[in-house]
Amino acid sequence: MSTGLDISKLMEKQEELKKRSSGSDGWIQVSKIEKPLDFRILDPLPSMDGIYYVEVPIWWVNGHRLISKKLYGPDEVDVVEDIKKEAEKVAKSDKTIAELLKKKSDKGISLIQFKWEYWIPVLEFDWEMDRSNKIAGIYAPDGSIDPTLVAKFIKDQRVKILVANITTLKAINALATTRGYGNMMTREEGVNLILTKTGKDRDTKYTVTPDSGRMPMPAEYYQEGTPTDPFEIAESLMYTDEYMKAVIENYIYGDVEIPEDSDDNYANPEIRAKVKERFKEGTESTEQAPPPRRRPGAPAPAPEAPAPAPAPEAIPAPTPAPASRGRRAAPAPEAAPSASRPRSRNLLNDIKNV
Repeated sequence: MSTGLDISKLMEKQEELKKRSSGSDGWIQVSKIEKPLDFRILDPLPSMDGIYYVEVPIWWVNGHRLISKKLYGPDEVDVVEDIKKEAEKVAKSDKTIAELLKKKSDKGISLIQFKWEYWIPVLEFDWEMDRSNKIAGIYAPDGSIDPTLVAKFIKDQRVKILVANITTLKAINALATTRGYGNMMTREEGVNLILTKTGKDRDTKYTVTPDSGRMPMPAEYYQEGTPTDPFEIAESLMYTDEYMKAVIENYIYGDVEIPEDSDDNYANPEIRAKVKERFKEGTESTEQAPPPRRRPGAPAPAPEAPAPAPAPEAIPAPTPAPASRGRRAAPAPEAAPSASRPRSRNLLNDIKNV
């Protein structure tokens, strides 16, 4: 016999679901989606040099997420990498450090690991469906799709950043290079995609399929300066060498404390301030920040217009330093900012080798 819907329990479940999300309305983590994701990849910005994603090198150190200076190119100095290599030498005669370097979480994930993420500007949709399970509410009287009606179904009314893994990117690239889908990211001729995740852990699989036919998008999401360049967002989230050095040395050696959460910990305060200001809906930044670094040969973007953009994510609370252990002196090189934005690595070759 039915006992009726328990609203209080339902609200508790809703809060649990929120905790499983990416942590901000501006981000979509493919690893955390729980139902098919209906989205549209935006046409690459001029500063993206014809590539629809930006590759972001990430270090995970004991729960801290650190964007590597390798974002600017392979020749940049990565303090986390250098200190880890020095620790690996120390570990040959120090079992405690050797164990820390190999330590894994309860889920079997290494507490120190490097990975590439692929950040893609997208529009996410939350459609209404008719009795035939077709999208409703987007058609003009003549039967054509009306972009102004499509706009109502863009989730949160903003451009988001899809944080994809290599498997998802492989699926998107396979479709993008298929005959007939060369224009799938353009505003008027493009198509929407559906991302589906099945399985779990090592058996997780991602599939990407086109959703229906061509669908024109609202012009305002394609105006120069509307979507924030993912490269610029990555710059805004990059910590200083000193902060990243403190995070890894705190974990490995325990004789360095991690600074308290502050904007002073970020390497590009001007860019960070501009991204945060653009995130404020309906507010235009008056601060003159330096332009983001662009790939060589990429044209300079037009002046930016105020629009919603993903907010810089919050860093975890500082973790207490463990008991101090003996250590060798580790080098602390300082990376000089590179003069230009690098071209994308040859990802097609990477995909073939996966």
